[in-house]
Amino acid sequence: EDGEAGRPGWLGQPATLRREERRLVGVREGAGAADEAASRRTVAVAAARSETLEGLTSLLTSFRVPANSATVGRPTIDASADVLLWECPESVSAELPWLGILAAHRPETDIVLLESFPRGDRTCEAIRAGAAWVLARPTSGDVLLGTLRWLARTGRRSGLGGAAARG
Repeated sequence: EDGEAGRPGWLGQPATLRREERRLVGVREGAGAADEAASRRTVAVAAARSETLEGLTSLLTSFRVPANSATVGRPTIDASADVLLWECPESVSAELPWLGILAAHRPETDIVLLESFPRGDRTCEAIRAGAAWVLARPTSGDVLLGTLRWLARTGRRSGLGGAAARG
């Protein structure tokens, strides 16, 4: 996406920058860069710890994509949003039953999971259960923003049956 927008991305940054500084520069460059489709979508956030929840909501706010709801623990079924960003406390496999329930009750919502060390088999299981995507935790701001833009462009939706029908 940086190349399409004419920005050099991390390759244009000085070689002396540490990894943390590269991420901060990427967040600052992308802060106002959320396109209109991504910024119009509502986002709900759920995380296992309040510190993680605060960090994710702050990151989204820096992209001008504020969270319309924030939950410590599992996301609730009744909260409505275009995108649900859910940081899983353990592995995705442990949350598959709840993910299936969420996807069935919220078929219009793109569910993006954050997991430590996502593996291919667990990612496939999560997508079959209704997730739109699985990201590694911690994730960089540019990856999160790129995922939100991709979901806004593709119109991908979670939900049982829908993901399998799309391919």
